[in-house]
Amino acid sequence: MSTTKTVNVTTGKVLNYTIKKQGYKTISGSKFIDQDETININMIPESSQNNVYVFGDRIGGCATFYTYFDSINPDTNVAQKYAVFVLDAYYRRATTKWSANGTDTPLPNYTSIENVLAAKESATYNTQLIFDTYSPTSSSYDAFYYARNPNGQALLINVDGVNYAPQLPNIYELNVMYPYKDQLDALDPTLADGTGSIHLFVNYQRPWSSNEYNGTSAWRFYTDNSTKVTTAQKNTTNNQYIYPVFEIPVN
Repeated sequence: MSTTKTVNVTTGKVLNYTIKKQGYKTISGSKFIDQDETININMIPESSQNNVYVFGDRIGGCATFYTYFDSINPDTNVAQKYAVFVLDAYYRRATTKWSANGTDTPLPNYTSIENVLAAKESATYNTQLIFDTYSPTSSSYDAFYYARNPNGQALLINVDGVNYAPQLPNIYELNVMYPYKDQLDALDPTLADGTGSIHLFVNYQRPWSSNEYNGTSAWRFYTDNSTKVTTAQKNTTNNQYIYPVFEIPVN
C-alpha cells in the first residue's frame, strides 16, 4: 500500500518534504522551488525484507531512499540508525582512486566478506575519519573527496535544521543497493534527461566502499551483471566508481 503526500508550493519558496515510515522518526528534506509546482511524494514498499523502500519522488531532487543502516560508533559505542539515500547518476563518478594516502589509515580492518558485511561503522563515520586524518582534495582524485563533493559540488541536505553531506557508502549499503539497482535507476530523472550517465552496477563497475581491508587494500563491490560478490581491491590506486549516499539519522 502506498502513502502519498501532495504539497502545493510557489516560486521562491523552500519546500519541506515530510516522509514517514511507521515506527520510525519522520524524515524531512528541502528543495528550493524556482517555479510553481505540485509535489507528490509516494512511499512505495518494494520489499518487506531488510527495510528496503523506494520512493517515487526525491529528497531534494537528488537522492532516493532505499534502506536503513544500524551503526555503532567504535569511538563512543553509541548506536545510531540511519536512513540511506543513493544520489542520482548525475552525482556519481568513475575513475577514482580509493585514497591517495593508500589504506594505512585509522579505519578498522576487515579481512573477510562476512565480517565486513556485518561491520557497524557508518559511511558517515568512515568518511569523516578520512577527512579528519588526511583532508583529501580534488587534486588527489580521492574517492572520499568525490563522495563528499559529488560532481564537484559541495552538496548538502537539510533535515530538521541540520545539514548533512554525502558519504562514501560502506559495503553493506552497496550490497543492499545492488538488488534494487534497476528500480533506483528507473526513478532517476538525470538518467531520463541525459544529465546523468552512470547507471548502478553495469558494465562491470566495481564501486568503492568506505571500508578498509588492511594496510594495502580496501573493499569494493564487484558484480558480473548476473551474480554479486564483494571482494577486496588489492591496489587502491586503481580507478573505480563512486556512488555517493546520504545517511540521515532517524533515532
